Amino acid sequence: MAQSQPIDKRTLILDAAIKVFAKNGYHRSRVSDIAEEAGIAYGLVYHYFKNKEEVLSSIFRERWSAFLDVIRLYREAPITTREKFTSICFYLLNSYNLRPELMEVLILEIARSSKFLQDSHIEEFNEAFRLLEGMIRDGQACGDLRADVDPSLSAYSFLGAIELILTGYVLNTLKARDVKTYQKVAETVVDVFIDGLGKR
Repeated sequence: MAQSQPIDKRTLILDAAIKVFAKNGYHRSRVSDIAEEAGIAYGLVYHYFKNKEEVLSSIFRERWSAFLDVIRLYREAPITTREKFTSICFYLLNSYNLRPELMEVLILEIARSSKFLQDSHIEEFNEAFRLLEGMIRDGQACGDLRADVDPSLSAYSFLGAIELILTGYVLNTLKARDVKTYQKVAETVVDVFIDGLGKR
């Protein structure tokens, strides 16, 4: 008889922490809350993480690293500049559809925390802007985008627009619907972005 795969306790703790942080907020959450959600002994959390802050840091690093990989993937993909930006935008918006609690933690507890985004964290955060800036320079080089716009400011504008839309979903000022809606929203964001950068 085939044996079941052992449960990855570290992943179990991180998934539980995402649920607890989304429900209670990071500052109101306790390590014991995470252990209870994960269904494990309180002390086991400390076997994998030094404290609650390291749990949040691990959530950021592992999930943000996945996002950076997506940007790199689409930057190298043999598709148009518009398709690259639309694919990245859709990935982020649909991430809310797939993991709303995770996006809530990333938006409310990390992206808007000046205390958290310091030192090594800010360097990892800024890597996304550097990659997007590179994509914009690529688009300028091939003639898809205007050459007279600042790639760095444009990268901030693009990611900033997506962050505010995700904030709207998290705060329920925008109504999340389905994959088809997220695709349309992504196309709209990129239409505004690309057409604003389009050659005159």
